[in-house]
Amino acid sequence: MWLSVTRKDGPTKLKFFTYEQLVKATRIAIERDYNRQFDLDQIEDLPRDGRFPITFEMPHEHRAGEPVPMHMRCAVTLDSSGGGGFLDTDLELWNSLGTVEVPNPKAIGTPSRN
Repeated sequence: MWLSVTRKDGPTKLKFFTYEQLVKATRIAIERDYNRQFDLDQIEDLPRDGRFPITFEMPHEHRAGEPVPMHMRCAVTLDSSGGGGFLDTDLELWNSLGTVEVPNPKAIGTPSRN
């Protein structure tokens, strides 16, 4: 299970893919032969109205050990149980992604199960 890092002073803003953006990002990753890709057949089963949050991101500049133009490597959550995977994403598409605010769990007032 992946957990996002939350700021102490408020909600965290996470980027997310819509279904259409996720399909486009996957097609670009396949065309450019990026190291991290999703299977288009598996994406077909996802809800068309879903928002798929990105819980980890980092700039990346290699493909199979060789330099390529910078793109973003990100962890994408695909279902409510936290399942997902990593996807290398084109920077132009990355910059167009929307954000959603995730509340700070400490501010919700629900006791921790830890």
